[in-house]
Amino acid sequence: MLTHLFVTCSEAQPFWSRFNNWWNSKTEDTITLDKNKIVYGVTDNFTRHLALNFCIIIAKYYLYTGFKKRRTVLFRCLLSNIEKHN
Repeated sequence: MLTHLFVTCSEAQPFWSRFNNWWNSKTEDTITLDKNKIVYGVTDNFTRHLALNFCIIIAKYYLYTGFKKRRTVLFRCLLSNIEKHN
């Protein structure tokens, strides 16, 4: 269930692709998110990836609440949420 909601759902896949592109454009850290990184966070060099893992958690919360309320999830809305926590 979690894997579908956060990774394989047809709305989640383009969302994570945009997230990945956004992160790579904003940082010097080039990442490629896969199923495990989305579900569990980036575990290698954990301290270096604290900000990334925080953004992934916010993104998963945004996806969860959007799907629960049956709203379309838009990446630009996630960016607004991230800016609130910045």
